[in-house]
Amino acid sequence: MIPSTPLKICGARPGIAKEELPNVFDRFYKSDKSRGLDKTGVGLGLYIVKTIIDAHGEEIWVDSVYQEYCEFVFTLTSVKEGVELRLPTLRKGDKQNNLQTDEKN
Repeated sequence: MIPSTPLKICGARPGIAKEELPNVFDRFYKSDKSRGLDKTGVGLGLYIVKTIIDAHGEEIWVDSVYQEYCEFVFTLTSVKEGVELRLPTLRKGDKQNNLQTDEKN
């Protein structure tokens, strides 16, 4: 079994209310009701993140205490043996950021 590593990202907001935690990854969900008429977001960001994480067989969850902190935690599985991970070399003006792998035989 290949081990997975949890990664934490601390949110820029002072925590999410306990009753809202089960909904934060729902499509079109906005925990801040005052943003209901906000034209800058539609509540898809965390839904998209969870969809991508799920598609890769990983997990994501939120740990939060209202008015104290908010952190999102997700797992990443280590690269399997026999696969060399090559990170791209980025130069000024590069328009792509592709991650490539080379299978070793």
